[in-house]
Amino acid sequence: IRTMNSTKLIGITPFEIPDLALLKALSKTKIFPVLHVGNDSNEKENLFKEISSYPPKSIGLCFGQTDIPEQARLPESVGLVIMPFENIVKLNSTITEIIYQVYTYDEAIGAKKLGAKTIIIKGNEAGGKVGNDSTFILFQRIIQDADLRELDIWIQGGVGTHSAAALIALGAKGIVLDSQLALFPECSAPHSLKNIIEKLNGNETKVIGGHRVLIRPNSPNLLGEPTYENLRPYLIGTYNLENSYLSVGQDITLSKDLVKRYKTLDRLSFGLSEAIAGHIKQAQYENVIRPENPLANELNIKFPIAQGPMTRVSDVPAFAKSVSDAGALPFIALSLMTGDKAKELVHTTHELLEGKAWGAGILGFAPQELREEQTQYIMEVK
Repeated sequence: IRTMNSTKLIGITPFEIPDLALLKALSKTKIFPVLHVGNDSNEKENLFKEISSYPPKSIGLCFGQTDIPEQARLPESVGLVIMPFENIVKLNSTITEIIYQVYTYDEAIGAKKLGAKTIIIKGNEAGGKVGNDSTFILFQRIIQDADLRELDIWIQGGVGTHSAAALIALGAKGIVLDSQLALFPECSAPHSLKNIIEKLNGNETKVIGGHRVLIRPNSPNLLGEPTYENLRPYLIGTYNLENSYLSVGQDITLSKDLVKRYKTLDRLSFGLSEAIAGHIKQAQYENVIRPENPLANELNIKFPIAQGPMTRVSDVPAFAKSVSDAGALPFIALSLMTGDKAKELVHTTHELLEGKAWGAGILGFAPQELREEQTQYIMEVK
């Protein structure tokens, strides 16, 4: 039986749908299995009966933005409950752990004040209820707080094979998977839905009333303002896209690559665990961003780190100088600049950096004459 202390992976049935078949499949892997109870309160009792046969404390339940009755009597098989931070309720004594999903820095502080030992940071990329900050940004804000670093922090939203290792290396306790599981054969989603998911790039999702859902041409029209209360009646928890919205994250796009690489959930759990350990070990051994490595020496910079060109961010010469002074390789963004403005950006940067290495980013899809003009200014300073 898997426990929270024996794994770095939690798997929640995706789409906020109680997929019992997927729960059973997850229970046979090293991923701690969690059943999302869905958004239909009338089905909760039936679900509790279905999961009562599991060994004690061997599975978890995830509640969404639905009312959880006070002193809810849950099956002894449930050893973990995951719920949004605003759903603070008392549960029976068989529950060994309650983990609150937090969507903001302030909620993390609030959870800590209430005595929480463990939290899940859920970033904007995830499906269902989300905040404004992306996963990595929110995690960095929280992990920099010395008091919050005392918590066991799990991460949900936008996590793949490589980013999982990075998050663990930065101090995360573990990773929560949901949308990433959608295309695996063990997931009960119909083939018609999986065919749609395979073609998604993440931009098809939209945040409505703080809830990220999949938007399709035939999605139902909301009555009134785009709030969660108006959205909630359409989150019935079925796979019928014509009559409901699905809670889908931008990280749904990761599922295609993961299922192509690992094929089954058992291989996914093994592969992710090995990748996390292997990536961290490799980074420690190779120390690829160590100061004055061969690439840094070749470019005459301190660290082998390049700051990518960003429109409206790195089109300021002083910004490039700050990056250079910190020991990295700066890039200015010429974007669609022309004439004196583009020439001044290039020449002023050249003067400020006083012979240090720097770069310029130009747009490959810009008109040929514009790229030629920008290239001319670049070649003038070399």
